This record gives sequence, C-alpha cells and structure tokens, in this order.
Amino acid sequence: MSAPDLTVPIRTALLGDANIISGLPAYLNSYPIFTRRPVPVDAPFPCIVISQDITLNEEDGIGDYRSEIQRDIAVYHTNELPANGAVIEAIAQAVRRTFHRRRNSLTVSGWSVVRIQASVPIDASSDSDQRVGAVVQLVVLLAARVA
Repeated sequence: MSAPDLTVPIRTALLGDANIISGLPAYLNSYPIFTRRPVPVDAPFPCIVISQDITLNEEDGIGDYRSEIQRDIAVYHTNELPANGAVIEAIAQAVRRTFHRRRNSLTVSGWSVVRIQASVPIDASSDSDQRVGAVVQLVVLLAARVA
C-alpha cells in the first residue's frame, strides 16, 4: 500500500475555511492556493503554496498500515507595505488553527486521520527582498486497515 496524496485534501480544507479565504484575493474563479511551484506569473498576493511531501514515514502494524507525512503550507505577500507582514501572519495563524489537533479537518479517502500537528508560523526566507512569507509545517499521521 502506498501513502495517499494529501494535495487535494489540504487545498480543499484551506478553501473551506472562511478565515483563510477572506484574506485572499479572487483568482481564476477561486483563490490563489497553489499546489506546485513555480506559481503562475499572474498570481496575486497574498497567496498560499502547498509543498509536496517533505518527509514520508511508513509503518506496518498488526491491523493497519500507517503513513506520517510532512507538508509545508507557505503564505507569501509583497513587501511593499509594512502591514503586509501582519496580513501573512494572520493568514498563517488561520492555517494553523484550521489543522492543529483537528483530525476532522482532512478527509482522505480510504484512510483515517490519527493525528495532525501544525507548527506555529515561521519566517519563510525569500531570495527576493520583494516578498515576505510565513510557513506552517503540517505533520499528518494516517492509518489504513489491512485486510
């Protein structure tokens, strides 16, 4: 059994949280929540970027199979105004509240969510002085029954 792809469940959870999307501009009939890099050049700010799996630990149990997956959820904004730092902090805190210790925040077909931990937002260093960012590290432990 292979680990599930959390991309769609994470994006769906983010889109479903009014505290997150209220801080984002409209973009192509949705919101700028991206699941790969590079983001489109016409993407507005602030925006959210969900990383691919950073770590994947797989364990076999007696009655189940478990996968522990780490993803980063980054929030970026332009560095034009001092207030933009507060905007990304507020969105990143909302991301943390969406997931931290809230097992029902994700629905993953064929799997049960055992645990979700979300870090406090940390600075997302950028190669450009034009952008500011914050990252929430998400660790999700999933279990699937073995027949």
